[in-house]
Amino acid sequence: MNRTLPMLAFSLAGIVGLSVDVHAQQNDGSSADSLAIDEVIVTAQKRPESLQDVPISVSVLSGDFIDSMNINRFDELQTNVPTYLDAKYLDYPDGQCLFGATEADGCMNGTMNLAGVQLERAPEWSGSLSLDFEQSLGETAILSLNGSLTYTDRTYLQPDLDANDSAPGHTLLNARVSLGSSDNRMELALLGKNLTDELVKNFSIDTPFFGGGAHTASIAARRTVQLIGTYRW
Repeated sequence: MNRTLPMLAFSLAGIVGLSVDVHAQQNDGSSADSLAIDEVIVTAQKRPESLQDVPISVSVLSGDFIDSMNINRFDELQTNVPTYLDAKYLDYPDGQCLFGATEADGCMNGTMNLAGVQLERAPEWSGSLSLDFEQSLGETAILSLNGSLTYTDRTYLQPDLDANDSAPGHTLLNARVSLGSSDNRMELALLGKNLTDELVKNFSIDTPFFGGGAHTASIAARRTVQLIGTYRW
């Protein structure tokens, strides 16, 4: 039997192209104009459609917010918007039984239909914030501050959704402080990664060979701090 694995994925925070049709209305007794939005046209599904007709929730970022966050590229938009992901199998006959599943749950001979089951490595909530600051110190030096805060919800690392093989929700804080010359030839930078010293699994799997419900896991780097000096000829 061929396995069919159609999957349903939904993003709560869709970053889409926006074009807005507006018209000006004259205020009574005033020369100032006020703008009223007639319709918002989006291209989230690769064709122009009214926002009201698109089955996708859209996050709109104002120009003031974009300026305040110093966002210059599209990928920087995505890192400043929280995201909800609902990723499930529509149909998966003969899939691996879920951890703890019984015959009453449909688990027969080690397999079951995983229709409606969450995918592994598909956390429901994720998002990040970043901060970049740069200040000239006279005519010869530049001080730079950079930071990022990233949150990832609980992530199951195996298709049987065993909580023992999952990475709990966690928040990672990274930061960088540097002092460099204005001609970009010299720089002294202090870097910190995972400053809150979170324990994060990259990979985990049960290892029955060792018995006793043993599991083997790979752990991401804990808190690290580096001091880096750079000179460019």
